[in-house]
Amino acid sequence: MTFKLSAFADEAADALSEQIEALQTEGIRWLELRGADGINIGDITPVQAREIRRNLGEGGITVSALGSPYGKIKITDDFAAHLDKFKRTLEVAHILDAPYMRMFSFYLDGRTHADAKAQVIDQIGQLLDAAAGSGVVCCHENEKGIYGDTDGYCAELMEAFGGRLGCVYDPANFLQCGVAAWPAFERLLPYTTYYHMKDVESANGSVGQAGGCVVPAGDGDGEIVRILRTLKDQPGETFLSLEPHLWQFTGLAALEEDRGEGLKHKYRFASGRESFAAAASALKGCLGEAGYRSNGEVWA
Repeated sequence: MTFKLSAFADEAADALSEQIEALQTEGIRWLELRGADGINIGDITPVQAREIRRNLGEGGITVSALGSPYGKIKITDDFAAHLDKFKRTLEVAHILDAPYMRMFSFYLDGRTHADAKAQVIDQIGQLLDAAAGSGVVCCHENEKGIYGDTDGYCAELMEAFGGRLGCVYDPANFLQCGVAAWPAFERLLPYTTYYHMKDVESANGSVGQAGGCVVPAGDGDGEIVRILRTLKDQPGETFLSLEPHLWQFTGLAALEEDRGEGLKHKYRFASGRESFAAAASALKGCLGEAGYRSNGEVWA
């Protein structure tokens, strides 16, 4: 398998112009767009999207996916309004020529998986129905606290939708749920559409214990080099999307159910740009250790 290297550049800077500069500096040509100029992707208008596409094009940057917030609400929240907003963001995805949209499977708000399952399946199904024919593939990311928080529940969702729902594999999120990264990788490999790259040093040094500190790729228990080395023998090409989470970037509170208060870091950085550079360097180091080399376009 070969990789196109992408990144969440809003972790380097709020301003789109500075995000582009950070990507250019690190030799990353693709962007998983979560926000620009302090505006979340779910709130970007078609007019703003056209301006973003123009600026990205001038900077030699292409959108790999929209890092959307859809499905990251409580199962008890107003889904109709959420669906309407999702439909508007599909137009933004079309303007930005984004092939993928990252999404989630709802916070359970105290319900058990068994009690929430039918509603989760119904609501994800409505999102997928809305995206049908748009050219955008919706891809579920494992995230702590949502329905699809473990490899088992992620696989259940993949099987429920029979290929209509893509899968984003994030080793750090599994670790923070107390799920070991390697078995989750093996279980979800047949379903995985693309990969998020961040790492976690497990709580108290014990894999399988929820929590832990976010660290650069390769410094934690995410088995990232082992995963990359294994993927080298797989056919095809996909995105490897850097999501550092090493810095308290703007918008983090809006992304996490605990407003980012539970996010712990082992290292300290002076700025988002510095943390982004460190994260990019670490991931490239992992790729090199796994036997990949970049030709400026892909890592193979």
